[in-house]
Amino acid sequence: MMKNKICTSQEQSQKLIELGIDVNTADMFWDTLFAKKPEAQVDNHHLIDEIDDEHRVPAWSLSALLKLIPKFSLEKDISNNAGYQLHYNYNTIYYDDPIDAAFEMICWLKEYKKL
Repeated sequence: MMKNKICTSQEQSQKLIELGIDVNTADMFWDTLFAKKPEAQVDNHHLIDEIDDEHRVPAWSLSALLKLIPKFSLEKDISNNAGYQLHYNYNTIYYDDPIDAAFEMICWLKEYKKL
């Protein structure tokens, strides 16, 4: 059984930062200071300034990722009950998880300078 993701992984987040995605568009963060294992949390860093930012990795929820993609459509893949299709113009990304699909689409858009 696939566990649903709530946001980008730490590795995906790092890739988005390397691609130049503004961290202020992230709506969550990975807390690596207080958790025994890193946990994703809602981004409330504007309310809590005493936590050192080096222990926070920005993370993007599906809705935050989709806000970065111009004119897209996201739909359940009818040929694969467990998958999703994300369309931008004539490019389509297929993934089991919509967050992974949106992440890959953003990487593709940055690579082809459409974002």
